[in-house]
Amino acid sequence: MEICSFKMCAFILAGLLILILPACWTGQGDKSHKNSLSTKLKQDALYKIVPAQNYTPETQDDCIKLMPLDIESGFIHVSFGNQAEKILQKFFKNSKDIILLELDPQILSQHGLEVRKEQNKPGGDFFPHIYGVQKIPAKAILSVIKVAENAYGSWAEIN
Repeated sequence: MEICSFKMCAFILAGLLILILPACWTGQGDKSHKNSLSTKLKQDALYKIVPAQNYTPETQDDCIKLMPLDIESGFIHVSFGNQAEKILQKFFKNSKDIILLELDPQILSQHGLEVRKEQNKPGGDFFPHIYGVQKIPAKAILSVIKVAENAYGSWAEIN
């Protein structure tokens, strides 16, 4: 009798694992994948990540209050779409009200700004940096994406 019960329990458990594990591997168990950054962002587009209060679109010539790192570095730090989540995890962990501003490189260029891909350290990744006046014109903003960190430390678009 005990062997039969054990076999039955093992059979039921195996069946449940077959149903549940694929959802965990593909992200189907977490509904936030619909809004994940990897599906929303253009991989080669430029994004400036800032707290929402740092963006004032009504200020036409200088719509973004830059981060201290931008001011100290002498250039504006931005990322490509495929780098944005890594940047969010490293520099914005546990932050609230964060937005990604998609930037138009042509508009930036028309305002005397130059985008350069530069390596962050020998052997490191290449990131886009904006040189020139430390101002981003409102016309250069193509889209504004509000994001939030979930309980697992990844980021997704919110409405």
